[in-house]
Amino acid sequence: MTGPGGKILPSILISLLIIMLLIPPLPAGTVPEQDKPADEQADTCIEILHWLLLGPFDSPFPAFHDEGDKKLDQSDILTCRDMPLDRMLPAAGKEELLLFDRKAAWITVEADTNGVSIPAPNGLPHTAFLAVYMEVPRWMKVDLECISTHPFEVFVDGVSLMKAAKIKTEGVLDNRKSAAVKLERGKHLVLAKTVYVPGDSLVDWRFAATVDPGVGETPLLSTGPERTVSTGDILAVPGIGQVAVSPDGKLVAYIIRRLVSSKGDREQIVEIRSMKDGGLVRTIRDIQGLSGLQWAPVGQKLSYRVTSKEKGSIRVLDTATGTTETIIE
Repeated sequence: MTGPGGKILPSILISLLIIMLLIPPLPAGTVPEQDKPADEQADTCIEILHWLLLGPFDSPFPAFHDEGDKKLDQSDILTCRDMPLDRMLPAAGKEELLLFDRKAAWITVEADTNGVSIPAPNGLPHTAFLAVYMEVPRWMKVDLECISTHPFEVFVDGVSLMKAAKIKTEGVLDNRKSAAVKLERGKHLVLAKTVYVPGDSLVDWRFAATVDPGVGETPLLSTGPERTVSTGDILAVPGIGQVAVSPDGKLVAYIIRRLVSSKGDREQIVEIRSMKDGGLVRTIRDIQGLSGLQWAPVGQKLSYRVTSKEKGSIRVLDTATGTTETIIE
């Protein structure tokens, strides 16, 4: 292909050469991140290095546990609910009440390359708890992997997530379990319970865990229950509506509106309390469209309006007996 004077082909070659010189060469061995094999992509796992530790404290088997058809073992201690896990709020220095009126305090510990080392006891079986807080900035699904030398169970916000009741070899860090957990925005408690039954020889007692949030934002791990105030916290603060004081000044009634679910569902209730000491006298629940609180001139009867689907009624509550009567419908 030549034009007049035979100069077109050389011009094209010169242009291609200039373009190639302007494009920077791709370094040898460089592969775009999304095209790399899965085992070569960036590792998103986060090792949990700082924990709160409670214990270890002795958890003896019942008397005559080795008699009968079924003998008790470590898994029975693991499944024993010796503390209300759903109400625990661990913090450094905070004491927990154990069985038989004993107490133990949480302390902070750090993991090494093989996780947390728990003091291995002699004699009786022992239990230990490890805790860490995980705060996520939005709804997030994370993978939690735990490994221990001894049986363990892991809870998130008081709900069991995984359990390794049977182990392969005591003292060997190869008892591994993993599970995915869906977390709403906010701070969540990850709690691990592990048990140790001494054998003929003393072996290591260790526990380790990693969190994998995948690509994107990562959860914040801490050993303190304190958290930032979120929009959800503000929206969840109950709102006080109408307030009405009884003619004799002994009782006060008021309407409370509050958020009851993450979907935005709200409930409306009426509380009636004593003006003298603030004690709760009566509660009116599960009534939508409630308004117009008004006390009777004498006695302790409270009237209110209820509106639903363009229909209304007036009801009267006798605070002395707790009975309700519809007078207009």
